[in-house]
Amino acid sequence: MNQSDTEDSRMDLHVHSCYSDGTLSPKALVFLANGLKLSGISITDHDNVAAWADLKGQITPHISLIMGIELSVQTHDAHEIHLLGYMFDPEHPALVKELLLFQHQRERRAGEIISAVNRILARQGQRLIKDSLVLGRSGGSIGRPHIAREMMRLGIVNSMDSAFKRYLIPCDRPKSFFHADHAIDLIHRAGGMVSWAHPTTLSSSFVEIEKQTALLVHHGLDAIEGYHPSLTQLERGRITEIAGRYGLLVTGGSDYHGPGWLCEFGSSTVSSSLVPEMVNRAARYDTMLQSSTFL
Repeated sequence: MNQSDTEDSRMDLHVHSCYSDGTLSPKALVFLANGLKLSGISITDHDNVAAWADLKGQITPHISLIMGIELSVQTHDAHEIHLLGYMFDPEHPALVKELLLFQHQRERRAGEIISAVNRILARQGQRLIKDSLVLGRSGGSIGRPHIAREMMRLGIVNSMDSAFKRYLIPCDRPKSFFHADHAIDLIHRAGGMVSWAHPTTLSSSFVEIEKQTALLVHHGLDAIEGYHPSLTQLERGRITEIAGRYGLLVTGGSDYHGPGWLCEFGSSTVSSSLVPEMVNRAARYDTMLQSSTFL
C-alpha cells in the first residue's frame, strides 16, 4: 500500500464525491472510510464544497473530516495544475462568491460542449442529450465525465473512453481556471492551507516540478502531494526531497472517484500525525480556527 507509514492511523486526504466527478455520496464515502478503518478523510471535490453541506452536523466519532477542495488552476506560463485547499472556512464570503462564479462558467462550458455533441448526434440519427438532465445529475460541479455518463445511460456509447474519444475531445471548449496566485490567496483568506496535487501531471521532469514549486512557494504554497497512486516510490522520494528544500508539508490521498475507477479508496494515505502540522499551517492565516470535527 502506498502510504506514508505503516501505522493504523491513516488518512486519505484526496477523495471525490458525487458533487463533482465522483460517483458516491459523501455519506457513502464516510461509511467506506469506517470500513477501511481510516482515521480521517478529506472530500476534495472540484471547485465546490457542496459535499460538506451534506455532512454538516453528522456525527462521525471514528472519522475526522478535513475540510477540502480541489481547485482548477492555471500557472503563469499557462499550464494546468490542481491545488488542494484544506481547513478553510467554506462560508467565507469571498470564497463563496468566487466558487459560485466558477460554477456558472463550468455550466456554460458544459452547455456549449453538449450543443456541439448534439449536432453530431443529430447527423447520426442518435438520441440527443438534455443539458438539464446532465446538470441535475452533476451534483455541484459539472464536467465532461457527467456528459460521458449520460451518453452511456442513453446507449450512445458503451464506455467513458469511447465518449471522450468520439465526442467530448473533438467537441471540447475552453476551460475556466483560477490563476495560481489568486487561488492560493483565496484559500488563505478563508483561513486554510494549500497543497499542490499530483505534481507529476505537470511534467515527468523534476527540474520542471521544482521550478514550478519555487514559483508556487513564492505565492504562498504550504504543501505538496507526495502520496498518490500515480507516483512511484522513486517519485515519492523526489517530491519529499523538494518539500524539504522548500519547507513544505507532504500531503497524500487516493484521488478516489468511485468503484471501478483507476484507484481504490485508501490506496494512498498519510499518517494522522500530519494533522497538527496542517492545523499550524492554516493557523498562519486564521488565528481563530474552531475546534470541531470539521477541521
